Amino acid sequence: MRAVDIDDPKAVRSARRRVIRMVLIAHFGADLREHSHWEAMLDSIEATLEQDDRHLAQFKALLAQLQRQS
Repeated sequence: MRAVDIDDPKAVRSARRRVIRMVLIAHFGADLREHSHWEAMLDSIEATLEQDDRHLAQFKALLAQLQRQS
C-alpha cells in the first residue's frame, strides 16, 4: 500500500480491491477463493463501496495513514 498514489483513482481502485480480497481471506480463510462466486463477491463489495463517497474518502484516508506509518 506504500506505493499507491492516493491521487490516482485507478491506483486507489486497484488497492481497494486488493484490500477487500485480503480482508475476506483473512476472515474466512484462503479456501474462500475456491468458491464459485468469489469474483462476483469481490465485484459486488467493490461496487457497493464505490457508490458512497464517504467510503471512498475513508479508504483514501486509510491509505494515507498506512503510508505515514511505514
